[in-house]
Amino acid sequence: MDWFELRDMSPQDRAKLFAEHFESLAEVLTLHPKSYVTYDQDWPVYYARVGKSEPFHFAYGYAADPNDALMFAALAYKLT
Repeated sequence: MDWFELRDMSPQDRAKLFAEHFESLAEVLTLHPKSYVTYDQDWPVYYARVGKSEPFHFAYGYAADPNDALMFAALAYKLT
């Protein structure tokens, strides 16, 4: 699976895929304590980082909310 396949999934499908790989967002934060999500109000963009990855940038529409952005980043970190 690549980043583009994750991007093209609906938030619901990403949540199902996330559930196959992680127990919860708490597990992600426990395994990767330096993970974070921020939101830039000037540009509707979420920035999410999991583990030692570079922050993923999610323009408005690619991530539904901060939790979706963190799920997306966790999946991208694990699967790509």
